[in-house]
Amino acid sequence: MDLDLRDQLFVAALQCGNNQEIIKWLKDSFTDLEELDKFCKSHYNYITKHASTDTINLIKFKLTHIIHIKELCSMAILKLYLPFCGPRFLPTLQRHMNQALSDGDLEFVDYLLTAESDKKGLLASYYPITEIDPSIMSMDLVNRLKKSRSLCVSKQAMTQSAISAKQLDVLQYIIANTSWSTDHEDSFNTESLVVRALCIDDTSIIAFILDRFYHVNDGGDEHKKAFKVTPYDLCNMEPRTLEYLYLKGHFLEFEISSQSQTQYTYLGIFHKNYTDR
Repeated sequence: MDLDLRDQLFVAALQCGNNQEIIKWLKDSFTDLEELDKFCKSHYNYITKHASTDTINLIKFKLTHIIHIKELCSMAILKLYLPFCGPRFLPTLQRHMNQALSDGDLEFVDYLLTAESDKKGLLASYYPITEIDPSIMSMDLVNRLKKSRSLCVSKQAMTQSAISAKQLDVLQYIIANTSWSTDHEDSFNTESLVVRALCIDDTSIIAFILDRFYHVNDGGDEHKKAFKVTPYDLCNMEPRTLEYLYLKGHFLEFEISSQSQTQYTYLGIFHKNYTDR
C-alpha cells in the first residue's frame, strides 16, 4: 500500500525555511483545487505560524476566520490579517514590533511602521518597546520610532543598542532628544551605559558617556565613581576601554551575589595594573 507522506513533507518544508521547490511540488500534486484547499485548511495552524509571503502566494492561502492576535507569528499572515483587524491592530503592533526589533528583523519593522502610519485616526495608549538588536540600529530607525503615534521606546533600550552598535552619533542624538522616551530622567540607569561601553573596543563611546554623566574635575575626588560589575560583565570587558575608565579616576566594584547577601569587592588590582603602565 502506498503511503501518502504529503502532510509530513509539507510541515517539514514550512518549518525548514519554506522550501519553495517542495511546496510547489506538493501543490502541483493536487489536481483538484478543492482537495488542495482542504489540505491547506488541515494545516492551518502550521501555515499561520511558519508560512512566508512566497508560500502564501504559491498556495493561494486565505484566512478562513479572524484568528486571535496571539496566533499571529509571521509577517505574511499579519499582512493578510491587518485589513480586517481595525483598532485591534495596535496591541498586535506592540507585540510584533518588540519581537521584530529584538530579533533584528528590519524588514518586519519597516512593514509594521508603514502599516501603523496607514491606520489613520486610530488613537490608543502608547505601547512600550524595550529591546533593539544592535544590528539594525540607525539614526533613521530612531527617528521612525520617534514619529510613531502608538509606540514609545525606552531610552535605556535605545542607548544600550547604540552603544553595542558602536554608533556614537546615534547615542549622542538619543541622549539629547529623549522627551518622547518612556523613561523618566531619574529612572535612566547611566551606570549600565558605562558597563555596556566597557565591553566595546571603542574608547570614544566610553569617553562620551563619562564626560556627559561622570565628569571628574582635575584634582577632585568627589566625582569619582565606583561602577558595580558582575563576573559576566568583567569577562566581556575590553582592555582599552577599561584602561580609559581608570585613567579618568573611576574604578570598579565586583558584585558577588548569593542567596543571603550581595557583596562588593573593590577591584584595586586592576586599577593598579593599568595606572602603573
